[in-house]
Amino acid sequence: MIELAESPLGSAIIGTAPLTQNQKITCWVLGALSLAVYPAMKQIPVAKFASLEKFLDLEEEETMGGKFLNRINEKVVERRNTLMNFGIQNEDMEALAPKDGES
Repeated sequence: MIELAESPLGSAIIGTAPLTQNQKITCWVLGALSLAVYPAMKQIPVAKFASLEKFLDLEEEETMGGKFLNRINEKVVERRNTLMNFGIQNEDMEALAPKDGES
């Protein structure tokens, strides 16, 4: 795909622009490094994650990990809503709200 961008047909098909030599080298190096992640991960013993598994029980909301993740999720949703509604006045919000019987 990196080389396809050099031809007009390939560029039109995959929707990319030609890359410089440094950009191509960066692409190949990042791709090669990402292939090395899986074998490296297989070398880490699973037992090292046992304590983390006890702390972050994602199935139960009332555990320490569940409460922690729920608090983070609430902050992220609140921040997203703030950013999405930036500049919208209260009258506009009422107009955007679903009417009775709509979902």
